[in-house]
Amino acid sequence: MSDRSENTPQPEYLLPVTKCPTPADWEQMLGPEGIQQSFDDRLNEHVEHCAQCRDYLENRSTEPGLSLAAIASVLPDVVAARPMNLSGISVPEGYVAAGSPVYGGRGLVFKAIDIVSGRAVAIKMSKYRHETNQAERQALEHEAAAVQSLSHPNIVHIYEVLAENDPPAIIMEWVDGGTLQEVLKNHRPSIDEIVQLMKQMADAVSHAHKHLVLHRDIKPSNILMAGDDFHYPKLSDFGLAKLGQEGEGWSTATEFIGTPVYMAPESFRKERNAIGPTVDIYSLGAVLYRLLSGKVPFEGTNPIELGMRVVQEEVTPIRQFQKAVPKDLEKICLKCLRKDPEERYQDAAALKSDLVRFEEGKPVRASRDGTITRWRRWARRDPKAARQAAAFGVFLIGVIIALAVLLRQSVNSERKAVRFADLSEKRLSDTLKAMGDISPVIKRILGAQPLKDDEYKRVVSFIKLRATINEEPMDLKERLKYHYLKLELADSLSKIPGYQEESIQWAKLARVEIKRFINENAEKAAIIVALEDKSIDFRETLLEMALIQYSYACSQIYNAYPEAERIGIGVAIPDQDPTQSLLKEAVASAERVMQLNPKLSEPKGQIADYYRALAENAIAMQDRDKAVEYLKKALPFSDDLREEYMDDRNRWVSALWHRQFLAMAYLEPPAQIDQFINTFEPLETVVRSDRFKALKNRIELEARVWLELRFKHLPLAATQKYQEADAALNQALELFPKFNSETIISLGIRHILNIVKVDRLSLLKLMGVPKEQIEADEQMLSLEFDQMANSPEKAVARAYFEIFRPTAEKRSPMRARLALFQIRDKNQEHLYLIEICNKLLGESLIRDEFQPPEKFAMQRSQASLSSIHQIIFETERLAQTGQKKAAGDRMKSIEAWLKNDKLVPCFLLVRVNEIRDKLTRLSE
Repeated sequence: MSDRSENTPQPEYLLPVTKCPTPADWEQMLGPEGIQQSFDDRLNEHVEHCAQCRDYLENRSTEPGLSLAAIASVLPDVVAARPMNLSGISVPEGYVAAGSPVYGGRGLVFKAIDIVSGRAVAIKMSKYRHETNQAERQALEHEAAAVQSLSHPNIVHIYEVLAENDPPAIIMEWVDGGTLQEVLKNHRPSIDEIVQLMKQMADAVSHAHKHLVLHRDIKPSNILMAGDDFHYPKLSDFGLAKLGQEGEGWSTATEFIGTPVYMAPESFRKERNAIGPTVDIYSLGAVLYRLLSGKVPFEGTNPIELGMRVVQEEVTPIRQFQKAVPKDLEKICLKCLRKDPEERYQDAAALKSDLVRFEEGKPVRASRDGTITRWRRWARRDPKAARQAAAFGVFLIGVIIALAVLLRQSVNSERKAVRFADLSEKRLSDTLKAMGDISPVIKRILGAQPLKDDEYKRVVSFIKLRATINEEPMDLKERLKYHYLKLELADSLSKIPGYQEESIQWAKLARVEIKRFINENAEKAAIIVALEDKSIDFRETLLEMALIQYSYACSQIYNAYPEAERIGIGVAIPDQDPTQSLLKEAVASAERVMQLNPKLSEPKGQIADYYRALAENAIAMQDRDKAVEYLKKALPFSDDLREEYMDDRNRWVSALWHRQFLAMAYLEPPAQIDQFINTFEPLETVVRSDRFKALKNRIELEARVWLELRFKHLPLAATQKYQEADAALNQALELFPKFNSETIISLGIRHILNIVKVDRLSLLKLMGVPKEQIEADEQMLSLEFDQMANSPEKAVARAYFEIFRPTAEKRSPMRARLALFQIRDKNQEHLYLIEICNKLLGESLIRDEFQPPEKFAMQRSQASLSSIHQIIFETERLAQTGQKKAAGDRMKSIEAWLKNDKLVPCFLLVRVNEIRDKLTRLSE
């Protein structure tokens, strides 16, 4: 590393303050877009001793509620916050108002600052004193009772209930991002963002229901946004909640209550015993409808008209005016909005499960329920189309009858005379071909629109015609089609309500028949060409086709079984096949195809997918060696497919996922660092190849590869191989895709790069690089961050730099907190960095309880980084204040975590070393 002159000119903002900043200067530093210059020590010192600047800052107003009184927690020693005028309302003792009140039907809410801890809170209180409005006070106490029983990250947390205050008040968590209703005015979420938001809301509602709390007023204005891009929603305002009793449920809930456009039909009807968890499911569906369509399910000029429409009319499917909305997501939404509560999801956990299935690309369960009801709704909505569909149904039934007659004639002809054998074989072949051709049509119809009861029965009768054919075709090609047709029709049968179990039985029979075909005809089938295309040198024999179909039969049965409860991070293992024997058979059959014909792509994908599923199950069962074994077998096939279809993004993502999963498995105790490193080497070779550089989607793929390579230095540093770690980190930095790409920005690559650069400074300190050289590098990185365009990314980069820079005496959690405070919509990362600053500044209470060593010994940084940050900085604070025993107890947990987790950022290793040294000095 080159030497730097000690006479390097200092940036202007580091020069001594000789005069007060003008208002324009302050607005430049604290403008609405974020901090443009650092709040360093000499500027803090100036504010402390300058009454004029303090007065300006205190009365300065930017965003609503963001005068300096609102950021008293950021500069507690610089600013004396003054109570705001709340029109005569008495602010509870110990708090300072930091925002104007918002009035509602049952009280008011305003932002305040806790004088002791410095944290921002929301205070909800009655508009009346004790002696005036008893009903409103009781409603406030009722809300407190509802929320105090809940503890969930997506439900607004209550810190304190001041029941004896006059008027009564609730001290709650402050959420910066505003309500979902406000956010939707300026931003439209993507499908991924909608799914993530609704999953978290469903989880929160499920938690509330388990604690016998019905919200009854779920709507966008009661969902607060704690992070950017629709992340981290929090359910609030339980003022209308209904509290159930253990064993009694909600049988007394009959009153008309809630917001009409988000209320379930039974809430309007006021039916006794009808109000239960499904009213909240309906409201969640109405919120989802609003997010997907931009509209509410029903509108009306007054509550009576609106209520009649909610009770009597069917909701318009979203895709009628928003074609881009995925069908399965629409189905989930419409299932929530069913008129009959029994047709909705019966609990929020089931709703979340279907959202997860949609996210993973699996069929959603919403499509399997209420088919007849959907037909009737659709027919009422569009009678003309219903008549056309009915006419098509009649035509289809006619085709079915004709095929049945043809089939009977074929079978009868076979029995009458041998001399008609050739004719019968042809008719049988034609019948099977016709059934095979019509099968995809049936599946499309079943998936696209519902049928009437009698039409379902006729389709089932047609499907079951296959079971009446007892004569197998003599031609082997036709015979394999004959067996595979049963598997195809079993798939159709699975889409008909009430026939799932029968579908599994059919699939099992098809599997047996295909297996028997292979065993009895393997030698002949191996020389029969089933498919061929000489132009691309493609050739597939009948035996290879049969083996591929057998793999599909095994996996179809496995996936059709009801899922058991998920274990760990693995996939769900069906109760009926706990040893995954069907998956193993599917793999074995596909591997046999590859031995016969290594050029075929289809079995490669089967092997990679099935081995990945087996590896996930092995990880769930804490069998690292078995997972590694499976993934090592899957990797060659996924890599071959990536090479064969290099322009296919999905093949790349799948291959990267396999490699990352294998790398992480190598770090399970006892860690195999060399194997972890070697797992990434093929990726580096690929991204340097000429073929890769010619790809159209190279930027995104290069960015995804870099996201994997950035981890290489961490286990090396964790095992004190600092020189090797430095080489690996420099190599990763050299491979960083240097393009101004929206894809890279959307993946958060540049933000991660900033954190990696801070980590590199810490690695230099671990390597024993002279302090002067580290300080010079720190100054260069600080200048680089200052030159970034104003954005939340810049604020986070500066926060990491000020908290984690290796030169301890130059760290400034105050500057870090100031930078973070300027971010309007804070996400989880921003919040836990602010909490770290509060701990370092001594403004956040240190918990009496913490996770013991045996807990941390089983955790990994991917799941516990925020938690371990908290423990580390609590320990640092305890060591600084001389509380040796408390710090030592926490240090045992940290050491247990470090022993097992090898993906520890270098800036944390530096911090832990400093704590060790401090505890050693305390012991001397």
